[in-house]
Amino acid sequence: ESFEGLGDWIKLIHDNIEYGIMRFEMCHSQRFWKEDEVAALNVISKIFTIIIKNRFEKIKYDYQLSYDKLTNIYNFSKWHEEIDYFLENKPNYTYQIGTLCINNFYQLTDKFGNQISEYAIKAIAKGLHLLSEQEIFCRVSEDKFIVFFNNDNAEFVKDFFESLNNYIHSKFPHAN
Repeated sequence: ESFEGLGDWIKLIHDNIEYGIMRFEMCHSQRFWKEDEVAALNVISKIFTIIIKNRFEKIKYDYQLSYDKLTNIYNFSKWHEEIDYFLENKPNYTYQIGTLCINNFYQLTDKFGNQISEYAIKAIAKGLHLLSEQEIFCRVSEDKFIVFFNNDNAEFVKDFFESLNNYIHSKFPHAN
């Protein structure tokens, strides 16, 4: 038995998936669903579930490819992509790139443990988020971060890293 209009329902689902909306219209004279209508709705429901799951998986996969798992900031690959885009669209701008490296990171991890090391890395990432205006930054490796500044003001970059240093020290007041 064919389900008349099923293609239209699938198109409706596909067209409205972004909003998560499915609207089924019934005739006012009909009080109950017919058996074939229920079967069609079950098929549509399964298709809708598959479409949503596939979209969710794609978003999740794209996020995992672009962001550092621990800090939720760009990884190097996504940072590089953003920088390329910036430079293509604003080739005449001047810029600077700064790096931040945690000195003796592995010795600190050995001495204080992974939990404290992860807390420090997350504090750096949060500080970057809080202090950044137009900077593009990423975590490159366990103990290294890169910041792209779209200006050539050396004093601004110095102040930025001093502010970041002060923020990090505020998270570890006993470390001074």
